[in-house]
Amino acid sequence: MTSAEPSSAATPYDNALCAALTTEHAVIYGYGMVSAHCQPDVNSLVSSALNQHRLRRDQVIAMLAGRSVSAPVAAAGYQLPMPINNPTDAVRLAVRMEKDAEVAWRAVIEQAQSPQDREFSVTRADPKRGAGRALEAGAGLLADHHGLPRRRLAARARPDCPR
Repeated sequence: MTSAEPSSAATPYDNALCAALTTEHAVIYGYGMVSAHCQPDVNSLVSSALNQHRLRRDQVIAMLAGRSVSAPVAAAGYQLPMPINNPTDAVRLAVRMEKDAEVAWRAVIEQAQSPQDREFSVTRADPKRGAGRALEAGAGLLADHHGLPRRRLAARARPDCPR
């Protein structure tokens, strides 16, 4: 079951899940652009993050189907928040997408009604798990390859650090 809009009978939690799914669709698209512009020796980090977001997407689609809610479909393309012309831009986009995904999942947590829904959401919003953790761990390596200041990039990859 897929649709551009959630079902009218959806709960606030279902609506938040649909919004997070829309973000996951955009992040998956964005990681395709990141992959196209990063160095081959760091592409394994990008592939790992991309696969984690695909898994999240698939889990949310299944969850929504189980709740009889139409899942929003991915758009044919997305407007990137910044131009991507080189590996440095690609790293910046990846960091921004991870932050955007974290924000979307935190909104899902706010709407969770059951312990199972809350646990599902919390594990996706935690920046120390999954793609966010891999990105943070690889920030120094990416900085070395692209001439960015190591400390500044690592700080940007951590959501608790100011920009």
